[in-house]
Amino acid sequence: MKEYSNFIDKIEELKNDINDKIEDFLKNSQELKEFIEFRKKNFYNYSIRNNILIYKQDKTATMVAGFQKWKEMGYNIKKGARAIKILVPLFRKEEIDGEEKEKIYGFIYANVFDIKHTIPTENAVEIPTIDTRMKEGKSKYGITKLFNKSKEIVEQYLPVKIKEELDDRTSRGMTDGKIITLKKDKFVAMSGTLMHEFTHYLNHFDKEKRSRNQEEVEAELGAMLYGSYFNLDISGKYKYIALWKNNNVRLDEAFDVALSSFEQFLYGVGEDKKGLIDLLKEEK
Repeated sequence: MKEYSNFIDKIEELKNDINDKIEDFLKNSQELKEFIEFRKKNFYNYSIRNNILIYKQDKTATMVAGFQKWKEMGYNIKKGARAIKILVPLFRKEEIDGEEKEKIYGFIYANVFDIKHTIPTENAVEIPTIDTRMKEGKSKYGITKLFNKSKEIVEQYLPVKIKEELDDRTSRGMTDGKIITLKKDKFVAMSGTLMHEFTHYLNHFDKEKRSRNQEEVEAELGAMLYGSYFNLDISGKYKYIALWKNNNVRLDEAFDVALSSFEQFLYGVGEDKKGLIDLLKEEK
């Protein structure tokens, strides 16, 4: 019983680590950029939660696997190597709307080791070269250009209109999933609103319905990621988050949604949709 209790405590500790690190990212734009690059270079196919856990425990990690997996590939783990703990989802099949679907019902944690903590044996398989090319945007762009290029990215998906006033006078932007409308304002203000509404568009139409609070936190986190990445002042965004965040809002899930949306905006999708980084580079 004690062993099970310790296991549950460890799962909760890992979940708290994720939430704490998200808070750090939103307060430190440089670390957020480093995390986004870390994820893009090395662990893009992992869940964002496990990206955060790996980053928190070892920022120099580039390729991880469990003890048995490394052994199967012909690698031994160095004596005294420190394991990285990640969360592994547990699935079960449930009938939803007449269809049998897999649904996560819990998590276990697992120990993995980075490649730098392994020793290849004579039977070691060759590890494919990891593509570490990064679409970087280190130059500082004027906010007018940043907004115009951001608008151009979003308009690959749906039209963006700017109006002097909106029907809802308390809003700075809105979308019905077919068009984004922004209230005319300073470019820096419209940039954040644009990312907020784009996050709504990508996630809150024709998808599984979430609570209004969850959706607003996800959308505003999208705006905060945008502002933090491009060194804009996002201090006022915390107040908006505080208005919508309650005990039922899952911050880790919201960050997952927001970061996935921001990365789609930043890097594009395949050859079909351009990303903002590419668009900014074209004008260098």
